[in-house]
Amino acid sequence: MPRSVANRLRGDHAAGGPDVELEHVTALMESCIDEQVRAHAAHDHPAFADADRRFHTLLVRSSCGSILIDVYEGLRDRQMRMNFGAIVGMAGRPELILTEHRALVANLRARDAQAAVAGLTQHLDGTRRAVTRGAGRHRSSR
Repeated sequence: MPRSVANRLRGDHAAGGPDVELEHVTALMESCIDEQVRAHAAHDHPAFADADRRFHTLLVRSSCGSILIDVYEGLRDRQMRMNFGAIVGMAGRPELILTEHRALVANLRARDAQAAVAGLTQHLDGTRRAVTRGAGRHRSSR
């Protein structure tokens, strides 16, 4: 997810939207979390990664203008590969993702943009590190 999403959250865009809109978006985000829980229990990594992509797409859609949404959705395949790389073979990573997603939804519902940005930044940094470590293991195993 682009850093500009975090910047938009700093401006309270998603966390500061109308109550009905915020409730709708966070309910959809929770539905994605529920799908991730089911996928994790079934060891269905592609379904987990797809629900993760939809979770983040909801956040982007609620926080950004249409041009960024088009760019973000155009990166779908790349994001799916990254999501999958951040999940597979990393003990405890799916549980951490679920914890971070739940915290992000709670912070949005509480309209705590500062906590939402901090949590999102930590989540994205952790995913980047997980993907980087996974790519390094993949290259060294060839």
